Amino acid sequence: MRLECWKNAEDQGTLAGRNMLGSDEAYVPLPWMWSDQFDRTMQIAGQAGGSAEDVRRRCPDGTLLIYHLDKDQMILGISGFGSIREVSRGVRMGQLLMERGIRPGRKALADPEFDLRSLAKAAVA
Repeated sequence: MRLECWKNAEDQGTLAGRNMLGSDEAYVPLPWMWSDQFDRTMQIAGQAGGSAEDVRRRCPDGTLLIYHLDKDQMILGISGFGSIREVSRGVRMGQLLMERGIRPGRKALADPEFDLRSLAKAAVA
């Protein structure tokens, strides 16, 4: 997959250096990118392509987070647009849920009052 983002270049360079020093690690990224547009930001993590369903979460400040789910309700990706604070927090939480294989369900993802951090913490405990 072609990822034209500084984060991808930085991660690949770091991994290439470790592998040149004797490590044998595969590059398995969770794609992530962002762009600030005036006082708003846009972030995307994972892969939205091939999603079976998109669940929208509208935050109280108007920020929109969209969770892209496969047919088994696994999060494939998350997209966000709005305030830097809310998008950053929401996308980072989506990344944690993806990395840990947590399936919060449509209702929890759509509800801005539901604290997704509780699911991520429970998976670690």
